[in-house]
Order: sequence, then structure tokens, then C-alpha cells
Amino acid sequence: MSWKAWLIVAVLLVVLGIVLGGVYAGLIASAIGGAAVQRARRREREHIKQQQEVKKQKITKIEQINRDLKMETKVLQHKTNADLKRDVLKDAGDILGE
Repeated sequence: MSWKAWLIVAVLLVVLGIVLGGVYAGLIASAIGGAAVQRARRREREHIKQQQEVKKQKITKIEQINRDLKMETKVLQHKTNADLKRDVLKDAGDILGE
């Protein structure tokens, strides 16, 4: 082969190397980008789970406060009723004692 043929073969090999290198670089970049997207989605899911957990905790606290208020209301109603009965009996005793 003449030197012109070798030159053409060398140029073609360089061009082939550049093309294949670009393809592999594209594949590698795609893989890296895909991994980054997966990490971002995973972080987003974890963030949403944390928000849901905080929301559940707040709801649980509100429900507990509601139960406590209902119990306090019942206790206060019972005390109020007992106070009223005592006052009525006291008044009755005062009336009868007169």
C-alpha cells in the first residue's frame, strides 16, 4: 500500500475512534444523568414520606388533645352537677332549719 492509502486508513481510524468515543461518552453521560434522576426521585419520595409522618403526628396530637378536652368537660360537668346538688341540699337544709 502506498502512503496515501495508509493516510486514508489512519484518518478513517481516527474518525471511527472519535465517533465511537462520542457514542460511549453519550452512553456514560446518559447513565450518570439517569442515576441523578433516580436519586432526585428517591429524595422526593423520602421528603413526602417525612411530611406525611409529621402530618400523622400532628393529627395524633390533635386527637389526644380532643380526648383530653372531652374528659375534662365530663369531669367539670360532674363537678358542676355535684356542686348544684350540694347547693340545693344546703338551701333545703337552710329552709327547713328556719
